[in-house]
Amino acid sequence: IAAINLPNYKRLVRIGFYVVDFVDEIKKVIIEIQGCWHHCCKICFPEGAKYKMQKQSIKTDKAKKTYLTNRGWKIIYI
Repeated sequence: IAAINLPNYKRLVRIGFYVVDFVDEIKKVIIEIQGCWHHCCKICFPEGAKYKMQKQSIKTDKAKKTYLTNRGWKIIYI
């Protein structure tokens, strides 16, 4: 992540209750980098979440997405 150069984006910004990976506050665009294990990637975990931490991450991800999109943010997931 440190090698990514995103002009106009700030790194690790708090928006309300959540911290986002990258944000362009002018365009209201967020980029979230999601690892396979914690966010339970459908390719690596086709059967879904197995562990408590994965289940919690999925729950938090859903709430975070709802919170941010309801406030006009566009989110790009990588």
